[in-house]
Amino acid sequence: MRYYEMQMPANRFTAPLNDKLVLNAGYLEPCRLFPRAFIKTVINSYKNGYKKCTGDKQKMTEQDFTHFDESGRARMVNVGDKEITKRTAVAEGRVLLNPHTFELIKSGGMKKGDVLATAQIAGIMGAKRTPDLIPMCHPLFLSGIRLDLNLNEQDHSVEIRASVSCEGKTGVEMEALTAVSTAALTVYDMCKAVQRDMQITDIRLVQKTGGVHGDYTAD
Repeated sequence: MRYYEMQMPANRFTAPLNDKLVLNAGYLEPCRLFPRAFIKTVINSYKNGYKKCTGDKQKMTEQDFTHFDESGRARMVNVGDKEITKRTAVAEGRVLLNPHTFELIKSGGMKKGDVLATAQIAGIMGAKRTPDLIPMCHPLFLSGIRLDLNLNEQDHSVEIRASVSCEGKTGVEMEALTAVSTAALTVYDMCKAVQRDMQITDIRLVQKTGGVHGDYTAD
């Protein structure tokens, strides 16, 4: 049995679903079909941990992927024993526009209406619906959601920032990221009749507080 690792041919992960990779009993091996997105997630998560394949099995620890059980099957993590603490998360992203689209947003000239206001509401709605979109997310009672959208004159972009908070047993990072993603997609939808080559980019978690893993601030 050959065990795969990080340094695999690029076309293995861009080809249709006829290349195989599975998380089985803690190892990566070619025995079951998975979507490309899953494969990329596994590879990206291990890009700093795998070395060139030597034929040895590269075993995972429980801390690597909490959303997989010991058999490699997906699961929702049991947070029942965790304490309720204050959780916060901040995420950011951008939508890159051409000068014409930028000016239409700025002047309120889009036929669909106020782009930034609509995207702001969409982002808030997206945060609240995160567990309906991301399979292993827990439904949370969110304390607050703030969406800020600003026009950047220098690079003709819409800058999006989402801040989410709750009192709960698990974090709100996914809610913040989903809020930014939904707002960005709404900007695209509102403007696609004018420009189709807009770029949604730089979506990332920039800060989180609370939880057993401690606080985090991006560089």
